[in-house]
Parts: sequence; C-alpha cells; structure tokens
Amino acid sequence: MKRSFLSSILFVLLFSACSVSETKKDNQIDPQIKKEIHVLNNRIVDGIVENNISRILPDFDDRLKDNKKVVLQLIEVVKGALKVKDYRILNEFYQKNAAKKGIATVSSGTGNLHDYQLTYDSHNKEMYVITSSFEDSVYQKSFTFVYAKQGNRWKLNNLQAGVLKITRKDAIDWYQQAKTEYKKGYLMDAMCHVNLATRILNPANHMWQYNKGKEIQLFEPNACFPLVIYTTSVDLNDMSALGNECKAIHKSIGTLFHGLDTNNDMILYKPLKSIPTGTNPENLNDHKSIFLVKTH
Repeated sequence: MKRSFLSSILFVLLFSACSVSETKKDNQIDPQIKKEIHVLNNRIVDGIVENNISRILPDFDDRLKDNKKVVLQLIEVVKGALKVKDYRILNEFYQKNAAKKGIATVSSGTGNLHDYQLTYDSHNKEMYVITSSFEDSVYQKSFTFVYAKQGNRWKLNNLQAGVLKITRKDAIDWYQQAKTEYKKGYLMDAMCHVNLATRILNPANHMWQYNKGKEIQLFEPNACFPLVIYTTSVDLNDMSALGNECKAIHKSIGTLFHGLDTNNDMILYKPLKSIPTGTNPENLNDHKSIFLVKTH
C-alpha cells in the first residue's frame, strides 16, 4: 500500500513537470531552437519576396495549407514591393505548454510606450512566434509568423501581415504627436494624425494589441467646424485660385452669416460647380477641394 502511494505521488510529480508552462523571448531562447527556426523563416521570407508559393508550401502545416488561398492573396498584395535586404526581426518568442483552451499570449514587455501583446491560436506543445518588418521610407510592412512543432519538425502555422509604420512612425508615435498637437490647439492636425494611428493600430490584424491601444481608440480631439458650400466658376483643379477665392469669401462671411467668424476658430469652404440635388452627380464627399481658413 505504501509503495503504491509513493508511486502515485511520483506519477503526479512527473505529470506536473511535463506540463510546466515556459515562455522565452529573444536572447532567452535556446540558440539551437532559434537557429532551426531562422533557417525555416529565412526560406519562407525568400519565398514571399520572390512570390514563389511552391517554395514555401512544404513548410506549411495542414491547417495553413487548407487556407493557402489567403497566403496567395497576401503575396499578391506585396508582390514586387519587398526586398530581402530590408527584412528585420523585431521580436521572437518560444513557448511550451503555454496555451489555455487553445489560446496563447506573448508580450514584448511593459516598460516601453511601444510594447504590445500577441494573442494567437496554439494547439501544439511547442510554438514559436516571430514579429518582423520590411524597412521602408513610406509604408513599413509587418509580418508575423507563427510556427508549431509537429513531431521533430517545425511548420508554419499562421501568417499575418499589415502596416507597422507610416513614414517611419508607428501607431504610438502618431498618437503621441496628435496629443502634442491637441494641447497646442492644432485640432485638425491632431485629428489627422490620430486617424493615422488608428489605421495602423493592429499590424498583425486581430493578433496584435498595443498596450496603449484602448487609450488611442478613446482619444477624440473635440473639433467641430462649420462647412460653407458654394458654387464657383473657377476650375476645380486650380487649387491656388480656389484658395484665393475662399479667402475673399471669408472676409465677408460674418456679414452673410452673423457670428460665424466670431464663434469659430476655423471655417471650412467647399466649392462646387453646381448646387447639389438628388440627381446631381456632384461629389460632396470629395475632400480634395475643401479649404480651411482660420478666423483668428
């Protein structure tokens, strides 16, 4: 009876040891595991850059092979726009027994404004996640690779892509700039730049969440300006002439609409060729020819 009891304790201890969760990040990861993943990741990056799906298809697991149409669409979007020399790894994570009900989470940290979390489907004992990007002066594209170990081989389990930065600024950078502009009273600039921040808030689609993500989504500069729509004989493509016309109208706008130039810091002007009606094709949503004139 005593021997049986001790055996049961030993079995429980062994089972618990096998189920211990493990998460390693960047330099904490076993060099041998990292080397094995990098060989695989480099091969997949080459295939994406070369638009060669057949080269990387053998490295897909069964789940991703069933969704290869999505990968093909992704490669078609970035076709000809990426160069291997511009590829950079941002962070990498190794996890073992980390999933709870098939969902796992990794974090870049909590001490930096730009820190983020990734939440992904995890149905294998060992998983490896790489966040990366291609350097670019305008749109810096991001790629997130999720690898799962099947038997003795690593396979690509998930692939997500998006935009990490616009003109070398990520969502946090644009948000910080918008807050500064808002405090200075530059409301239009603040609205424009917080909009850029929200556009690139999820570089890996639903998987990527910045720690400041909710704060950014709740930031709404309080700006409301009157819009004056008028008809003009000036060519709508002549921005200089239209701008001068708007300034001329602005000088007497307070007479036409009493108090309009007194109670508002700015007024928007939109010239049209004809008065819009239900059958008129004038595009009221074309913001290209909207002019902003300060009243003070």
